[in-house]
This record gives sequence, structure tokens and C-alpha cells, in this order.
Amino acid sequence: MKKLTLSTVFLTAVVCFWALPYIGEAATLNVPADYPKIYQAIDAAEEGDTIFIANGVYVPSSSENPEEGEPHIYLENKSNLTFRGESSEDTILNLSIHVFDSDNIVIENMKFDNIDLSFNYSSEMEVRNSKFVNVVGTGVVALGVSNARITNNHFEVHNGSCSVQKGFEFSGTSGSISGNKLIILGSNNCPNSVGILSNSNTVNEQVIIRNNLITNFGNGIQAEGQLFRGTIVNNTITGLTNTQGKAISTALYYTPLSVSIRNNVVFNNRGRGIVTKLTTDRDQNVTVSYNDVYLNDSGDYQTGRATLANNISEDPLFVDAANGDFHEQNFISPVIDQGDPADPYSLEPNYNGGRVNIGAYGNTIEAAKTTKPPTKGSKMLLMEQYGGR
Repeated sequence: MKKLTLSTVFLTAVVCFWALPYIGEAATLNVPADYPKIYQAIDAAEEGDTIFIANGVYVPSSSENPEEGEPHIYLENKSNLTFRGESSEDTILNLSIHVFDSDNIVIENMKFDNIDLSFNYSSEMEVRNSKFVNVVGTGVVALGVSNARITNNHFEVHNGSCSVQKGFEFSGTSGSISGNKLIILGSNNCPNSVGILSNSNTVNEQVIIRNNLITNFGNGIQAEGQLFRGTIVNNTITGLTNTQGKAISTALYYTPLSVSIRNNVVFNNRGRGIVTKLTTDRDQNVTVSYNDVYLNDSGDYQTGRATLANNISEDPLFVDAANGDFHEQNFISPVIDQGDPADPYSLEPNYNGGRVNIGAYGNTIEAAKTTKPPTKGSKMLLMEQYGGR
């Protein structure tokens, strides 16, 4: 039997190393510094890359001037790409973006002006930390997506023409819509508008709608479909304008597996507050608990066999609703420490009372405080200063 020499082992290792497939490092492709057009960066991008879009206004090309501007963006069969703007105020896209049959696409830190953004039959999609203005139709649509996430975005439109239909829409999609602010500005009534719509038709489409603020739409959150299974928690819905509208509704065609509606502020809306029953009682697996539902013109509740427990009916005492500040007032708001005791509260600031607040800012750093910090006496200050006991 031959003995392996050190040189033989080394040569074998070298051959094996060069036989391994090459895995390139993730790169950042800069628009327009490296690639004048966004689509050129997309064509050059590989899995794991980031397309960084500098501040500027990116407008669509026209048939008259096809070389000017940008074509609308269509992504198909792409994976593991991040589109990152330089600023959610100054990286402005007037381009529609449509994603098909792709995985792990992140779009962040941009301003979308008068565009539609859609994800279709894909998985692991996220839109975050961006701004939507002058929307015609729907801001973001996710159709047949596994684990879509719409997170920490600002949606703001003027209602002069009532062109907006929906803020964010899930259809046949699982995932979460969380931490968003959806606002219609102006005094006109846009009765058919909906802040958030989720339509689920299979048992796998679990949806979490959490920590969103919705104001001045016609309707707030609508959860519907054949087999909706989800959680609507810690949202604030106020100032809705449709007298026939609903702040939170579950229009369920079949008995849902489970729906939890909790820790929400539903206050001062023209229509109804929380609606779980439409024409038939299919809401026996719906739980409505630890909400503050008050001063809704057409009634606070319309329920059938849903379970109602531990809800309150009080003015949440916003800081300055007239000027768009829907935080609750520190120390005195009745929603402080009134959420579900089983829900987390650790993200709230110090002096939080050890229990989650009701409303969009519950379990966030922006939550109203329970108590003031203790005042340090002179003896304590001296002890800290000189290290005494």
C-alpha cells in the first residue's frame, strides 16, 4: 500500500478547491453612477446583490422619446435582490414595479409617486421604510405571495379626485402589514376607499395586521374571504368618513379557523366600529378583546356569535388629532396598560407599567408612558456622586 506524501495531499486539496463552483460576493450596483438606468442594473444583478438608487426623479419613458426616462420595471424569475433608495423623500420613482415568480425581493427607502407596485405568485417579498403619494388605485398589491411584508411605510394621498381605492391589499397571500401610517388628506368623502384589505382563501394564508394608523379613509381594515385566519392587533382607526363604512370588518363567507381582533383603538368614525357579522353568523371563531371602541356614529359593534371580552369605550385622548398627531397622551390616556396581558410590551419606553398599551403605538418606542420618572432626592444624588451608601 502506497503512503500519501504531504505534496500529494496538498495537490489533491488544490484540485478539489478549483473544482468547487464559484460563489461570487454580493455587490452593490449604483444607479445612475454605475448604471444610468434602473433596468440596466437589474439586467446585470446577480443573486444577493443590492441595487442602490441615488436621489433623483425617475420618470417613465414615452413612445415619443423611448430613450428618455425609464421603462416600467418588471421582475420575473429573480431571487435575492434588494432595491434601496438613498432617501424616502428624495429618491422618487414615477415607475410602476411588477414582480412575478420571484423570491426574496426587498424594496426599501424610496418614494413612490403615482405608481402601482405589485407582487405576483412569489415568496418572501418586503416593502419597507418607504413613502407612497398621489396613489391611483392601490399602493401595494400582493397576489398569491407566500410571506409578504409591508412594513413601516407612510401612505399619504390628497382626496381631491378620490382616485385611491386601497392602501395595501393582500389577495391569497400570507404575511404581515405592520407599522404603517395610511392617511387621506382633505375634507372630501372618499366612501369606497379601504386602508387595508386582506382576502384569504386557503388555510395557509395566515395574516397579521399590526400597529397601523388609518385615518380619513372610507373604511379601515377589511378581512374577508373563504378561510381567513389572522390577527388584527394594536391598530388605530379614526376619522373614517363613510357613514356606511366599517373600521374593522370580517366579511367571512365561511366560518374562519380563528380571528383575533384585539388591542385596537376604533374611535370617532362616521360608520360602524367593529363588524364581524354581515348577513349570517359565521363569526363564532372570532374573538374581540381589549379594544377601545367609542364614538362611532353608526354603532360600535355589529357581531353575531363572536366572543367579546375586556373591551373599553373611552376617548383615547390623542395628543393633537386636529393636526394629525394620534399618539395617546402620556400618563392620562385610558388606553395605557389596557391591552391583552399576554401580549409583549418590552419595546415600550421605560416606566411603561408592565403591560401593553392599546392602539397603534402599543409595544413600540412611541407608546405613551404610564408614569413619570422618579424624582431623585438630594441624598440619592450625593450617593451617586460620591459612591456612598
